[in-house]
Amino acid sequence: MKNLFSIFILLTLFCLSSHFLAAQTTRETDSLPPLKFVPKVEVGLVQGIGLGVELPLSKKSTFEVLAGLGSGYTIFENQFENTWVLNNPAFFLQAKYKLYYNRQKRWDKGKSVLNNSGNYVGFRFKYASRELSPSTFNDVSIYQLNNVTLWDVHWGIQRPMGKRFFFNLNLGLGYGYDWDFESGMIYPAADVRFSYKLWK
Repeated sequence: MKNLFSIFILLTLFCLSSHFLAAQTTRETDSLPPLKFVPKVEVGLVQGIGLGVELPLSKKSTFEVLAGLGSGYTIFENQFENTWVLNNPAFFLQAKYKLYYNRQKRWDKGKSVLNNSGNYVGFRFKYASRELSPSTFNDVSIYQLNNVTLWDVHWGIQRPMGKRFFFNLNLGLGYGYDWDFESGMIYPAADVRFSYKLWK
């Protein structure tokens, strides 16, 4: 498992560095709007509902922080389980670095770059807690959601759905670690999210 984790880290660094170098050669014009500060409410099919911000770091990158309630996880003996209990969710906190690489092409083609729309590669860290109020039956946990941390590298798209709504899709590879079972594994990372910009 340590070898797999090392491979995952090396793959992550390679992907981020190669896309960073490619992004440096991209032509930019003064007419391309800069990346914006975006406060938002976000609903994800996997992660749940959260409140967060996307902060511009440079002309091509942002840092995103999000906290909310949603699905929880269990990782044990090469099994990765994701459970979302609507009436008893887990708390989550995540941070993500996003490197955009095609905004200039979108702008040149007359496509919208509103609300930081574009394609990107990202690296995400996420912590998910146990369910807020553990559900038991005869003193046995029903769902067994644990304290879990997730790291993943992914490719994603961000697209506008009007002036304040926008859409996110990301696909990649991640490594999760269950602190209660002391067990970790590599998993496919995928999520679909819909966001609403809180103010202009």
